[in-house]
Amino acid sequence: MSVHKMYIVDSNGVLFNCSVSSSDSPPWSLEFENDVLGRIALAGPDLFECLCQLRHWLASKDFRILVNGARIDAWPSSMARQMGGARKLYVTRIGSRAVFEDLVPIFGETTADKLGTVKEQADYHKQWLESLS
Repeated sequence: MSVHKMYIVDSNGVLFNCSVSSSDSPPWSLEFENDVLGRIALAGPDLFECLCQLRHWLASKDFRILVNGARIDAWPSSMARQMGGARKLYVTRIGSRAVFEDLVPIFGETTADKLGTVKEQADYHKQWLESLS
C-alpha cells in the first residue's frame, strides 16, 4: 500500500488534511482517512474508479478532494487503467491529443478551481473525445 497525504476542501473553502492509502497492484482499493469524516475503504476495477466512489461519498458530505484524479480535465487512458490501475492519467485540452508530457499522478495535488464533479469530468472527457474527430 502507498500512503498519500493530501487535502479535502469543504463548501466554505476550508482545507482539511487527509490521507489516502492505495493498493500498488490488483485487487485495486483505497482507504481514506480524515479526523472530521472518519475512515472509508473502497474497491474497484482500478484506482480511478475507487477515487470516483470516494468523490461521490465526499460530495454527499459537501467535500471535494484536491487531487489530479478529480480535475475536470483529467482522465486515464485505457492502457493506464488496464496495465497500471490508473495510477496516472492525462490532463486533456479540447481539440488537442494527449501526449506523454500530459501524464500526471492520480493522487498528485491540484487546486480547487480545477475540480469538477464525477459527472462534469465524464462530460468533459466525452467533449474532449468528440473534439478529436
